[in-house]
Amino acid sequence: MKVAVVSAYTESHVSLRAELIREMLLRGHEVVVFGGDPEETWREEFAKRGCSYRQFFVNRTGTNPLQDFKTIRSLGRLFAEEKPDKVFTYHAKGNIYGSIAAYQSGVKEIYSLVAGLGTIFRDNPDDFNPIRSIMAAEYRFALKRAKTVFFQNDDDRRLFCEKGIVDLSKTAIVNGSGVDTVRFSYVTPPHDISFLFVGRLIKDKGIREFIEAARTVKERYPTISFQIVGDIDENPTSLKKDEVAQLAQEGVVTFYGSQADIVPFYNKCAVFVLPSYHEGTPRSALEALSVGRPVILTDAPGCRDVVRDGENGIMVPVRDPFALAAAMEEFVLNPSLVETMGKKSRAIAEEKYDVDKVNAVICNTMGL
Repeated sequence: MKVAVVSAYTESHVSLRAELIREMLLRGHEVVVFGGDPEETWREEFAKRGCSYRQFFVNRTGTNPLQDFKTIRSLGRLFAEEKPDKVFTYHAKGNIYGSIAAYQSGVKEIYSLVAGLGTIFRDNPDDFNPIRSIMAAEYRFALKRAKTVFFQNDDDRRLFCEKGIVDLSKTAIVNGSGVDTVRFSYVTPPHDISFLFVGRLIKDKGIREFIEAARTVKERYPTISFQIVGDIDENPTSLKKDEVAQLAQEGVVTFYGSQADIVPFYNKCAVFVLPSYHEGTPRSALEALSVGRPVILTDAPGCRDVVRDGENGIMVPVRDPFALAAAMEEFVLNPSLVETMGKKSRAIAEEKYDVDKVNAVICNTMGL
């Protein structure tokens, strides 16, 4: 059986879906990966992984309908050439235009993963937003073609069902993208208290709340360290280069930029922090759980599912740097919580978020 995996973000096939693709291959199926980046850049990488790669035209952040029609035509040509039996899509443009193009090309089984809804759906949901209305209509049209729509949390599923975008009967919940519990193995936490943020340096990830809380805690406890792993983003709400430089000079936080190997940073930290406004299921938080770290997460879609308040971490309100600083201080004053909560995190990772268990749900649902 031949499966096409579709996303506009080619790199995410490696960072987020490598284990899923591997599972499909291990089950004896042929996999072709569709992405928005040049074939000459990625063909060899995917060939090493046992699958083929095809590029389709896409403007990942654009809203020009003419370019979106061009995306559908580009995908349609690939589907006609590759003739997959089943299609798995994720990310907004992959879900919408991939599903439409696959259906138009005669693919009978289309499966889509909605891994978080983003600012468009989550900010001021009761106010009229023309872009949100258009996206909802596009999703509604596209997901009618899907056999199953996977969600990573029930908040997102409920919102789509309430808006009539998808029928509850054709949905399924998966526990995030899963985490490789072997690669992210348990490591005894360090004695010194430190806090780690991993993610894009954009507003919705709570980066500004993290920095403000760090500044508050650092004033009281100057020896506590705060690390940030992640890059400046094209998103207009991202921290700018001059802001990062100024903050680095101030010395409250240490910036490490994007890292190819994130494991050492989890191993060296005491507590993981992600004050995000919304997520599907935060992959970075799952990785922190797996290495045995307590987490401070927000009471937000996708995040509240990962933290069990008082057991494996602390849950704080969204956009509240004062509550975040108080949660950080709790670990400073009670350092024994790092190990006890961290062991609970590891147990949760093994029980609920192991990547093999998550991918088995997807593959079994797809009949692979």
